[in-house]
Amino acid sequence: MIKYCTYIFLCILMMSCGGNDKKPQTEGGNAENAKEFVDYFPPINTVFNFSKDSLAEYSNDAGAIDIAVFKNVVSDSILQIDIDKSVKKIYAIGRIDKAQESFYIAKLKLSSSNQLIVFVLDKSKKCLATLTLLDDAKAKKIAEIVEIDGKNNFNKLLSKKMDNTVVEGKEMYVYDEKLHQFVLVLKDSIGDEAVAFINPIDTLARTNIFAGDYIQHDNVLSIRDSKKKNFVEFFLYINDKTNGCKGELRGEAAINSDNILQYNKPGDPCILQFELKKNIIILSEVKGCGSRLGDLKCSFNNSFKKKVVK
Repeated sequence: MIKYCTYIFLCILMMSCGGNDKKPQTEGGNAENAKEFVDYFPPINTVFNFSKDSLAEYSNDAGAIDIAVFKNVVSDSILQIDIDKSVKKIYAIGRIDKAQESFYIAKLKLSSSNQLIVFVLDKSKKCLATLTLLDDAKAKKIAEIVEIDGKNNFNKLLSKKMDNTVVEGKEMYVYDEKLHQFVLVLKDSIGDEAVAFINPIDTLARTNIFAGDYIQHDNVLSIRDSKKKNFVEFFLYINDKTNGCKGELRGEAAINSDNILQYNKPGDPCILQFELKKNIIILSEVKGCGSRLGDLKCSFNNSFKKKVVK
């Protein structure tokens, strides 16, 4: 009887110790919890570059994440696609850990293309936001290189061949921790004049004293209400054809006084001041922003007159 009990005890002990070194299982939906899922993404350097050719390197089915497991963390609604119908394979690439949240990089193999995406999880492993960084179907017309710099700006370096010359552009996205979304803060056009100007903040409320649309030739400065107290949302579009300066900047500016706003975002070397004088805003560069317009010689310094709403 004693020998029998000892045998049973040893069996139980071996079973309890056998799973200590278990690797996260992704095939067949066997991941036990969200922690096992995110641990499948290895830490990567915050200085990170990715291109269309890089996507092809991630095609080993042994490293694919089960779609059902992925959906437990990233839902259809936040990814804005029907995952079951559209996604064929998902490959984990890596993660960048920060104080309050982590950024996870993955490849999605779709029916007609491959995408590089980033999604954000908080400490409780709740998904807060997603962003498509690269789509190889679109990259057939415009070459794209994704660059994640040391300040966690997500940059898309664009290039397109036009009339035997290569035209370059850039888009910069940052993650807004308060809004829980990725925000486009910079867009340098690649010269496609067929694309019409679109004001991304046009539908926001305009009740503050600065709010409105301000015009200077083809240049536009839009200011709207912000959800944050003592701040405004702004969108600046510059198209100076004479000097070849073109670009966009979106962000939040602090209300420093009754007639002064200032854009001074941590991690961004560009600092702007907006001074309201009756129906005119005088825009001044406090610190270098010229590179945002494609040339260090370009400047945001200008006066914008408020557009009369009929």
